[in-house]
Amino acid sequence: MELEELSVVEKAAMLSGGSEWDSRGNDRADIPSFVMSDGPHGVRRQLGEGDHLGIGASKPATCFPTAGTVANSWDPALAEEMGEALGSEAHDLDVNVLLGPGLNIKRNPLCGRNFEYYSEDPIVAGRMAAGLIRGIQSNGISACPKHFAVNSQELRRQASNSVVDERTMRELYLTGFEIAVREAKPLTIMTSYNEINGVYAHENKHLLQEILRDEWGFDGMVISDWGGSNSAVAAVKAGGSLEMPSPGFTSVRELEGAVKAGTLSEADINARAAEVAKIAAATKLVGAQRILQAVGCKFVQDIGLIGVVGRNDRSQNAHKTHQQHKHNGKHCRAVAEESFFHGQSSLRRRGSETVCKISNSRLNRTNSTPISKT
Repeated sequence: MELEELSVVEKAAMLSGGSEWDSRGNDRADIPSFVMSDGPHGVRRQLGEGDHLGIGASKPATCFPTAGTVANSWDPALAEEMGEALGSEAHDLDVNVLLGPGLNIKRNPLCGRNFEYYSEDPIVAGRMAAGLIRGIQSNGISACPKHFAVNSQELRRQASNSVVDERTMRELYLTGFEIAVREAKPLTIMTSYNEINGVYAHENKHLLQEILRDEWGFDGMVISDWGGSNSAVAAVKAGGSLEMPSPGFTSVRELEGAVKAGTLSEADINARAAEVAKIAAATKLVGAQRILQAVGCKFVQDIGLIGVVGRNDRSQNAHKTHQQHKHNGKHCRAVAEESFFHGQSSLRRRGSETVCKISNSRLNRTNSTPISKT
């Protein structure tokens, strides 16, 4: 059965989540549900029902250096290698959409999520994010750059209004996203909580349709931040594809009622449902019960080292040492004597035994082209 042949209720149901982290599929149209998960520095694949606060337990995964550290390398190729490793773990943990990178502008040092963002410079942020996105999506899953847009504070983040003129918005706050979208072609993008000039991001037609889609050529799915959709009808009209997490069937009833009342076109619902279905098809994972192969601890340390001290003799020697100790893809047994982090949550497991696969990433980046510092 074709998507357009589904009822309005069935198509509307696809535009909001089925749980904390899952979309809603449709069996009649052979559209599977898909799994979303944080985040930019480690896959937080929660067990059970899940929660967006990181309170519940998560499956073990690698904790990578933060965006702020990686950006200090000025090297998009390094970000791409990290993205490849992140995407590989997401794939092995049955995650279809990895919610990252974060590339909002570090406008104020008091912002509580500055560590998660790359830079106060939109060029650096965009180029580094593009590298990470390419790496993640090389594994057949979707990256999801966030938070679009003009989101530079955590205080009252769900009620703040970013009042900004068009030139400032485009030159400072949208440039990084534009670079990432045009260069790396992410399959999804996440909207922010705040209003932009009085209109919430997930219902902002100027942002989502006129700029993102019409100007930049984005043809993917737009996800709300968790709890960031305020009107299902306004979101569908403006270009918001998927409301997360699950609101029950409240939004479905609102959309059905708007179509019946003639205030919402069924064509708009069709367009948004097609965007969701496209991601379900593009990120469909084949196989089950894959074994997570953790990247080598030395690889993660080297990323952090380059971010902290830059590309000098010390970091280059670290790469050479790592290159010499690769085991040609063979597995080695190792006992985790230090904490084994569960993605972004700070849960620990001491003394657990895991299988470590020494990364086969290309560590000698003599041919890479770092961002110019001049």
